Amino acid sequence: MEWMLFDHAKYDKMYNCSFLSYEEWASLGHVSIPMGCWCSTCATVLLLAFNRLLDLAMPHLSDSIFHGKRIFAWLLIPICYGLYYWWFSCPCLYNSNFYACFLDPYFGLSIDHPTDVVYANFLFSINNIAIIVALGTVYIAIICALIAKTRFANSKSVSAIQRQMIFRTKTETKVTALTNTSSRNTKTAAVTVTRH
Repeated sequence: MEWMLFDHAKYDKMYNCSFLSYEEWASLGHVSIPMGCWCSTCATVLLLAFNRLLDLAMPHLSDSIFHGKRIFAWLLIPICYGLYYWWFSCPCLYNSNFYACFLDPYFGLSIDHPTDVVYANFLFSINNIAIIVALGTVYIAIICALIAKTRFANSKSVSAIQRQMIFRTKTETKVTALTNTSSRNTKTAAVTVTRH
């Protein structure tokens, strides 16, 4: 404890359990791995829902767009999107009291903390709202396509695989919308550190 308070350099050398020094870690910047993974997952779920919509409504177009190695080009979009948040977004910190990550490092602590610093990550909030709206739109389009397909054709034209795709898309959409909504309702939505 004494080294931490009075000789911080010695404390860093003694208790650094990694191959990088304290200065080297600071030079890497602040990465937000959980936020990058979350945003990449959101974009991947949206891409999957779009793929399911095209599989149901226009199978020939779906085959021409997503067939073979073309899917790897489509998967680059969520990967790049997630990497943007990974490197350029304000990190969220793990809070062991609540077993969750929060943007406000003082969330749930009863200590005095600086009140002039605003924790808000507007891009993260925009991501969560946009994903809910986009998934809802794609989900409504899937329902309309399913109604049109079953109304104008006999029930045998909707195969078991298509019904399974609909069920999986509905489930993934609901889970993603639920988690995005719950993260907006907590303090995790407000998160950008103003650096002085």
